[in-house]
Amino acid sequence: MSLEFQVPDWCDNFDSYPTNTQLQGVGGWKGWGNDPAAAGWTRDTQARSTPNSIEIINFTDAVHEYTDHNTGIWYYTAWQYIPAASTGESYFILLNQYDDAGATNNWSVQVDFNMDSDLVVAEGEAAGKRCP
Repeated sequence: MSLEFQVPDWCDNFDSYPTNTQLQGVGGWKGWGNDPAAAGWTRDTQARSTPNSIEIINFTDAVHEYTDHNTGIWYYTAWQYIPAASTGESYFILLNQYDDAGATNNWSVQVDFNMDSDLVVAEGEAAGKRCP
């Protein structure tokens, strides 16, 4: 059996953007519903790579739409730093359909990071399924 490595079609570690940049309209990012206040900012205080990450605080709800990617198998990796003193919930969501008005939105994956219960919960139809 041979394994084939495939270069990802898309990757973003936020390092190509200047630090302290609002991500509305930058690199394909925007706020949910095209609201600039929800887009998020690049910060260098916590980062998996140097220098940046996206800061998710308060009402950050960042969206990245993909075009011309509607076939094949996708593997998606995301890293999230949650400070020990955090409370509330944070979500990582992948939709198979999205529009700014919300008329056609359809969730594929939703992962709930619940700091109050100290649980990470995969929600939705694909919950509990693993890659081979």
